[in-house]
Amino acid sequence: NFHDSGSNTNRGIKNFTLMGSNVASAFAESTYDTDTDWTSLNPASTQMQEPAFADQADPRYILVAPAAAYRYYAFKCADNWGSTAHLGVRRIVLQI
Repeated sequence: NFHDSGSNTNRGIKNFTLMGSNVASAFAESTYDTDTDWTSLNPASTQMQEPAFADQADPRYILVAPAAAYRYYAFKCADNWGSTAHLGVRRIVLQI
């Protein structure tokens, strides 16, 4: 999750939704509230942990067990840990 040399940890993603689709037009539509042709993937958690207030690596993992493989993925961020300046994420990796 986002931090800047151990500070600004309140700018990291808090609640999110993860969705998958095999329809190109679904991926082309980027309106937050439009879920046409998307399937909710129901990860083990829909909340990222706030990063440690330290200048260090702090990887977190969330298990997602989709029932099918998808060509497109949507990671919708609902809010952050309190900052009104912006919302940020450092890195998202999808692995098998």
